[in-house]
Amino acid sequence: MSAWRFTGLFSTKTKDRLVFIWRWQHPLPASQAFTIHAKNDERFTEDEVVKKFTITDAIKNDAKAQNAYWYRAVYFPVQDMPSVQQAHRNFLFTRDYAAISFAMLIALGGAGFFVIAPCTRWALYCGGLFLQYLLVRRAARNYGIEMVKDALAAGIART
Repeated sequence: MSAWRFTGLFSTKTKDRLVFIWRWQHPLPASQAFTIHAKNDERFTEDEVVKKFTITDAIKNDAKAQNAYWYRAVYFPVQDMPSVQQAHRNFLFTRDYAAISFAMLIALGGAGFFVIAPCTRWALYCGGLFLQYLLVRRAARNYGIEMVKDALAAGIART
């Protein structure tokens, strides 16, 4: 089974949860687009974002509404721009890789218990698998946030 088919075993929401583990209910990076990510970029100010996209307090206070509004008003109009496309591709690739890494940790770590001796080697092996998952999860998180910010910057720059 190829890796791409293997990632189909996980739902999109599960993969997002594996990347953004502290946000179980609303794991998509754009669920914080206007409350966190709009404040932390050198290319634009929060005021520019609020003015350009008419962000209300109702949108800011609801993570689900924030994600939906970001997708409709910010991402969709600029999705064909190269910087946004590349950031989106990077996010999707590393998100899938994080899901594969997690599955490998569980499956290969469990199988390794019966094959790898002594237990210290097995523990090191599992530690390596866990480190791989943590590093890829971090990369996916960073790419997801980059995608949100790139779309915001592209949307503001668009006349």
